[in-house]
Amino acid sequence: MGRSDERVALALREYESIRAEEAALLAERREKVYNCLPRVREIDRELSRTAPDAIAYYLKSGERDKDKLLTYLKSKNQSLRQERRRLLEIGGFSDETLEMHYRCPYCHDTGFVDGKRCRCLTQRLIQMAYESSNLQETLKTQNFETFDLNRFPDTPFKGNRFTPRRNMELIVMWMKDYASHFPDTDPQNLYLYGAPGTGKTFLSSCLAKAVLDRGFNVLYLTADDLCTRLEKVRFVSRSQEAPEDTALIRSVDLLIVDDLGTEFMTQLSSSLLLGIVNSRMNDRKATVISSNLSIPDLTKRYSERFTSRIQGAYQIMELYGPDQRLIR
Repeated sequence: MGRSDERVALALREYESIRAEEAALLAERREKVYNCLPRVREIDRELSRTAPDAIAYYLKSGERDKDKLLTYLKSKNQSLRQERRRLLEIGGFSDETLEMHYRCPYCHDTGFVDGKRCRCLTQRLIQMAYESSNLQETLKTQNFETFDLNRFPDTPFKGNRFTPRRNMELIVMWMKDYASHFPDTDPQNLYLYGAPGTGKTFLSSCLAKAVLDRGFNVLYLTADDLCTRLEKVRFVSRSQEAPEDTALIRSVDLLIVDDLGTEFMTQLSSSLLLGIVNSRMNDRKATVISSNLSIPDLTKRYSERFTSRIQGAYQIMELYGPDQRLIR
């Protein structure tokens, strides 16, 4: 069994554990309600017997009108559920108390919807495949709620039109709007550039969390890690892990590539990087890239085709100001 198959099997075992845990919690809630409201237990038993009792009655009576049977079932169930709801309300319980609670409303904690992977399973596989990114831990401290605009000076900076604080304020507003409308955004892609310490990585994390919170999948990789994994696909042909890695990189809802320009660049990695950018553009998948390189610097390091993709299909934003890493 390959690494990707092992991850799927492990994820599905996790889903089994989740369902078992929620079923146990449901049983506890039911017992609590039944002890407080014995009539609710009786109603639930009656509801479970409604269909077979009704069918038996109609078979015994010789009735063959299906519409009458359905009307009878609907009427009896509705009456019982109304009584149940009133009793729960009187006892201080909500309707959901006696319902199964699902952590994923789409797949009901099975991992699949209509035979296809649910977005929650895809995200879990991404987390398992790229644990080295530590994205979950990062997002606890790097998100829009913890972002402090006051760290950026509200004074002119090197002849720029806006102060660093106003510039960052506008970028944050744009990114929040981007996240709230994701993936129906235009443009879909974003290129953040600026000197080290101007907040590019922090902002990327903020965006990642905002998109994740809306139920979409996010993959966060450094440019060096991305290129390493892409090259692995070419050189490890028998690996079961590499194809899964490539599929996730190409299909994830939002791919965030951090520190473009710091990777060890070869002709192969440059070609593979262009291939990912092109394929995601063709598939209407969003990509966010952060870099220390301005567009002129980008042209010197990468191919004209790659740079033209950034200029033509990406929202380009410059971050500037003092190095935040030196501010205490």
